[in-house]
Amino acid sequence: MLKIYAIFGLSAAFIALSLACSCIRLEQQVGDMQLGTWCYAHWISKVNISQKIPDKPIKISKNVTLIGQNLHYVASHLEIFKGKQNISKNIFTTRTSASCGVDYLEPGLTYLLSGFYGEKGKLRINLCFFMPIERVNGHPEWSTVPDELYKRLKSGNFTRCRNQKKKIQL
Repeated sequence: MLKIYAIFGLSAAFIALSLACSCIRLEQQVGDMQLGTWCYAHWISKVNISQKIPDKPIKISKNVTLIGQNLHYVASHLEIFKGKQNISKNIFTTRTSASCGVDYLEPGLTYLLSGFYGEKGKLRINLCFFMPIERVNGHPEWSTVPDELYKRLKSGNFTRCRNQKKKIQL
């Protein structure tokens, strides 16, 4: 009986690992992750998060309720470095980090976010695609953004990607 539990436990662990978030590394594609983020992002912005709203649970029967799949952030764009200037204040991601969702942004804090225009032009972010900063893993709080990167963002000094034709899957 103990062997059955061990096999079941190992199987469950394998399934969990195989379903976890997995990202392609941009520096492998273009040699410089900041350049890769700039080249492939539809938008990059300094944002202040005002609300964090999970999807409402869906009751499918008396005893079964499914949690929503998405997380919705409401944000003020304090400075837009790339993308439309009339950018939406609504930013969406999947609800859990296991599905590459960005679940760690907190209301009242300011971040450097980069992302894509998703279905119907919705702003989307994920764990795989962010402006990298040394010793920060994920979308950085604005207070950690070095002056050198800020100047590069302001000037759009990412010239090598102008001729970038390679498409990547994120």
